[in-house]
Amino acid sequence: QYVDGPTERPSSRTVGYQIHHTEMFQDCQIKLKFPHTAYVKECGRCVWGTAESGCDSCYGRGGTTCISCSGVGRRNGQQCTSCFGTGRRRCWNCSGTGQVKCGTCDGRGNLRHFRLLIVTWKNHVESYITPTSKLPKQLILEVTGKELFKEQNLRVYPINHATDISVNGASKHLVEKHATAFPQEFIRQQRHTLQAVPLVKAKVCLEKKTGRILCLWIPEASLLRRLSAKMLLLYLLLM
Repeated sequence: QYVDGPTERPSSRTVGYQIHHTEMFQDCQIKLKFPHTAYVKECGRCVWGTAESGCDSCYGRGGTTCISCSGVGRRNGQQCTSCFGTGRRRCWNCSGTGQVKCGTCDGRGNLRHFRLLIVTWKNHVESYITPTSKLPKQLILEVTGKELFKEQNLRVYPINHATDISVNGASKHLVEKHATAFPQEFIRQQRHTLQAVPLVKAKVCLEKKTGRILCLWIPEASLLRRLSAKMLLLYLLLM
């Protein structure tokens, strides 16, 4: 088998090695063999690279004590028919040799070693919701609202034109935080979006108590079914 070792070409440094990732903002991990770093070495599990290792079933003994005669060799005054009078039963896994084909090197005796390059693409997501609703944050994040603003670049700038000044402040805080929050990672791309989620308020009367129900306008039918009438009553705000 061909071994791409240092003799073929001097191994290059990790810095500058190009890794192509086609889909942005998706978590994934890529493993690549680093070029010109391979070499062959005897298997560390085999006995000096003999391609065999100790049997796990009999612990290298080649057999086990006969359970029919408890290792005596005789049963009821006669020779044990299970072990033929030896008191031991031959291991079914290694046929009594105590050695089996090494599972690490697959019986080859040698292993090819190389430097493995592991690149992890991690998507760091943070969000801010204006304090205008008492609905759980997770429910609001599951809804796809109307997109008001979107920017994608190597680095994004804070939003400064929103009518709600709290949005401008939160945008600046998130951008500044992500600039220094991951010192051991290389930022490949950033994306900044601003969405508006419609919120409907309905006045209700339940058991002589008046209140209001907060409902999200959800276009997805599957998510709408999850918010049954009983579940909506959990967010009834009594006045």
